[in-house]
Amino acid sequence: MDAATPTENLADRINAIATDGCNFLKDLEPFIDWYDESFRVVTGYDGRCIILTNAERFELVSSLYGPGNMLCWFFLVLSVLVSWTANPVSRRKDTITNDFIAVLTMPLVAVVHFFYIVAQQRGTMTTIKGWLGSRQQDDVKGVGALEAPLTVCEDFIACAAVLVSVAAGRDHPRRLAVVLCVGLLCLAPQVLLLVEWLPYGSSALLRPFIFHSTFFFSLLLMGQLLTPFIYLAEVGVAVAGRFRTRFWSRSDAEHGQGIMSGGMILSPGYLTRRMSAFTAAVAAVGSIFLKYVVLQGGNLNSVRFIPRSPISVWDLDQAVAAAAGLVSLGFSIHAVFKERKKARESEQRFELSQWRRWAR
Repeated sequence: MDAATPTENLADRINAIATDGCNFLKDLEPFIDWYDESFRVVTGYDGRCIILTNAERFELVSSLYGPGNMLCWFFLVLSVLVSWTANPVSRRKDTITNDFIAVLTMPLVAVVHFFYIVAQQRGTMTTIKGWLGSRQQDDVKGVGALEAPLTVCEDFIACAAVLVSVAAGRDHPRRLAVVLCVGLLCLAPQVLLLVEWLPYGSSALLRPFIFHSTFFFSLLLMGQLLTPFIYLAEVGVAVAGRFRTRFWSRSDAEHGQGIMSGGMILSPGYLTRRMSAFTAAVAAVGSIFLKYVVLQGGNLNSVRFIPRSPISVWDLDQAVAAAAGLVSLGFSIHAVFKERKKARESEQRFELSQWRRWAR
């Protein structure tokens, strides 16, 4: 039998007095977090609390949500944004590329995994609220595993709003529709936890999320739901405007375009882009406020947008994943310079041919 470590012995001794000394432990938590982030006081909805090491609390977190895989995913998101905005070829085509599919795969898996964990706990707990507020070690570990896919879903909500804004500005309906669908799916776990709402201080969650703030969540939900309707309305206006110009006289058509500010309103995506930018700002500001202002304990320099897990970024699989994402981003940047060079050379050849034709 393996000998217990000093950290485990200290955790066992503190757990022995946790029931009667809950208030003392909560007062002690900031000092424990400051000197050693291995501990966390978990307070149940009934006011009772325990202390677990982070290695114990997050032992059920899948390696899919490790820091290396998350860095790979963030690099892929940047790769897609670079292609959509800076690549002269990709930003003109409404195509679904391999890196875009990889970006969407992570949040889709996270949504399915979230509801799978919830479905597993339905057999042991009558309500999600009771499970989130339980002080049993197995339940706390389960909530720790649930927090990882929930973090990924919240991260993608902000990323999706940025991607929708770019796709709407380029008039790419296929890209926009796919990102909107996945973004709404990522909002579903937050809606479920809002229905089974439990205050952050009484739950076993390590970090607060958007649904803990009614103000930010209401703005985010409004932006997410209004964006597709605004885009459909813009498409309808554009189709109606183009249909009417077939039967107007040239003077009437010019007058109609003047009323619509040079045809700006007739192009779908003008209002959608601004609504998506508003949604992205709400998601980013809300997450930063909740995770760095409301949650002030512990190391403020820690990255709280990556799921907490006992896995290190220097583990072989995590390091390889992060390197693969960085390489993908590098290829996207290289493709930007390559396509721009081709475009410049093409323009120079065209200008040279025009000059030769004029010289003849």
